[in-house]
Amino acid sequence: MRRATWLCTLAVLSSACATHRAYPNGLECGNRSPILLVAQAIPSASAVPCLDGLPRGFSTAETIIERDRVSARIRTDDDQNTALLTFKASCLGGAHASTELEVGCVSWTFDAALDQVERQMLIGAVVLVTREAIQADVRDGFIEDTDL
Repeated sequence: MRRATWLCTLAVLSSACATHRAYPNGLECGNRSPILLVAQAIPSASAVPCLDGLPRGFSTAETIIERDRVSARIRTDDDQNTALLTFKASCLGGAHASTELEVGCVSWTFDAALDQVERQMLIGAVVLVTREAIQADVRDGFIEDTDL
């Protein structure tokens, strides 16, 4: 029975990466379930991003996790302006406002209407979670998480 449960879990996790499924609020740091998928999507990254403390008036519209790329669309409460956070293994290919980190490439694409202060607050909301922290979370009962 345990093997069947493990195989089902593996199938769900694998298919989620393969089918480009969207996760509302998927990159918020308190949302543990998709963080494992983010780590699987970019296996070369030693840490993966999450969003902690978005500025007032902003929320995550959706997160798309696919092989070698994770993106999160951030929107204003009035849906007038958006920003796109993208995380990949490297910055090759050139992206706007990209930062090559030891863990991978974090890049932002902002609507022109977002001012510099808003952009800096969004950039500051990115927190990197190490693989060690993710593994500790798994050991502490991640698979039994009801959000999975």
